[in-house]
Amino acid sequence: MIEFNFLLDEKFFRTRAAMKVFLMSGLPNLKNSLQTSLVYIQSEWRNTANSLFKYSSGAYNQNIVAEYPVQDNLMKGQVVNRLIYARVLEKGMSSAERMRILETSHQVRRVLKGEHRGSRYLVIPFRHGTPGSVSVKPMPAQVYAQAKQLGYSKRIETYYEYSQQLVNETGRDLQIFNRFGPPAHLGKARALEGGVPLARRWRYKWANKLEGVGGRYEGMYRMGDRFQTQYITFRTMSEHGKPWAGTKPLHILGRTSTKVKPHVIGILETGFNQDIIDIKRAAGIK
Repeated sequence: MIEFNFLLDEKFFRTRAAMKVFLMSGLPNLKNSLQTSLVYIQSEWRNTANSLFKYSSGAYNQNIVAEYPVQDNLMKGQVVNRLIYARVLEKGMSSAERMRILETSHQVRRVLKGEHRGSRYLVIPFRHGTPGSVSVKPMPAQVYAQAKQLGYSKRIETYYEYSQQLVNETGRDLQIFNRFGPPAHLGKARALEGGVPLARRWRYKWANKLEGVGGRYEGMYRMGDRFQTQYITFRTMSEHGKPWAGTKPLHILGRTSTKVKPHVIGILETGFNQDIIDIKRAAGIK
């Protein structure tokens, strides 16, 4: 947070004319400087993100917004990023923190058979770019040559299930929570009778998948159609699987703050000093 505080000599306020002008003016130059500073911070924050992200920073940058005034306070503005994972990018995430999503997400599924019956897991999609892509890491040309020969897999239906997180809370049988929830027309409904959270699911029509390439592209599907195609792999995060690695902090906001702070203070000081000059002139003070 960058704060700018200013003080006026008490002798200044002893001049009634100065006080009257001060109250009537509302410090217009300082307000303009504040708004200019917010635009500047927003721009530099986005530039910092662009320099740190190897591929597209589109979603991150679109969520960096300047807000003025704040709570009707004309002397307060802020630049924020409301992207849900912005904090993770800034601070990083340990392996334990990353795995904790299995304890909180209503999208988790549960194993229905075998020794790990009842344990939680998530199926997470990862998108891969085609050669030349700037928004997503591109796959190698030789992998793409094989992938584009795959048939198209498609989502064909949306349905809902009761949250699998409720199994431990209720002690009820897993099969009960494996039944379908309400129809798709309820959209992102969060509750049913008794406030039961819901998880949105999809049914797919699967074509063949990429095999024999190994690594991150093994098992990749060609999704969509010839007008809108995505290449996606699905990976499983499980309570009984190998813990996923954490992520390193990027300190995007921290780097931005260090860079812009002296400039912002200079902008605000210039606006405030000009207001004082204007007030003194209007009040006839030298």
